[in-house]
Amino acid sequence: MDRLNFWRCLNSFVFAFVFVMLFAGVASGLKFGVAPSSMNLNGMAGENICGKVNLDSDREISVSVDELWKNDSVESRRIQDYNMNGSDLGIIRNYEKSFKMNAAKEEEICFRVKNPGIYTGALIFNAENGYASVGVWVVLNVTERKSYLPDIGGITGNAVNSIKGVVGKISLLTSVIVMSFIFELVLLLLLIKLGRKKRKMMDEMKDESEDDVEDEDFLPKKRKKK
Repeated sequence: MDRLNFWRCLNSFVFAFVFVMLFAGVASGLKFGVAPSSMNLNGMAGENICGKVNLDSDREISVSVDELWKNDSVESRRIQDYNMNGSDLGIIRNYEKSFKMNAAKEEEICFRVKNPGIYTGALIFNAENGYASVGVWVVLNVTERKSYLPDIGGITGNAVNSIKGVVGKISLLTSVIVMSFIFELVLLLLLIKLGRKKRKMMDEMKDESEDDVEDEDFLPKKRKKK
C-alpha cells in the first residue's frame, strides 16, 4: 500500500514537473510585441476617436485586450495608478476584444467618449492567456462636439439685416422709378400742351389767310385800257 502511494506521488511529481517545463518553454520562447508604445488621440465627444497599433509574434497566438483608466488627466507610467474602467468615465471601446494573429497584424483601436476632457489610460495586450503581456499608454484629447445646426439668433439677425438691405435697395429703386415716371409724365404733358398751342396758332394763321382771300374777292377789279 505504501509502495502504491509512493508511485502515485512520483507520477504526480513528474506530471507537474513536465507541465512546468512546458509552460516555461512556451512563456520564455514566445516573442510578442506591440507598437507604438503610446498613443495620443484627438477627437470630438460622441464620435469615434481611433488609432492603429501593430502587433508581431513569432507564431500563431490568441490575443485579448484589456484597458485601465485614471480618474484624472495627469499622465503616469505606473500601472498601479490606473484602476478605473472606461465605463466609469463614459468611455466606450470600439475594437476587437480578442482575436487570433499570425506573425503580424495591424489592429484599429477606437474609443467613443461621452464628455469632453483629457483621459489617460493603458491598453494591455495579453498573448496566450497571459503568458506574455504588453502595454500601450493612451491619452485621449476630447473636445466639444461641433453643432451642425446653425445659430438661429445669428441667422435671424442676418436675415433681418438682409431684409433691411433689400428693402432699402427696393425703396431706392422704387424712388428712382417713381421719379422717372413723374418726369416722363410731366414731359409728356408739356409736349401735349405745346402741340396744342402750335396747332392753335396754325389754325389762327389759316383763318387769317382765308379772311384775306375773301377781302380780295370783294374788292372792284380794274378795267384794262383799250
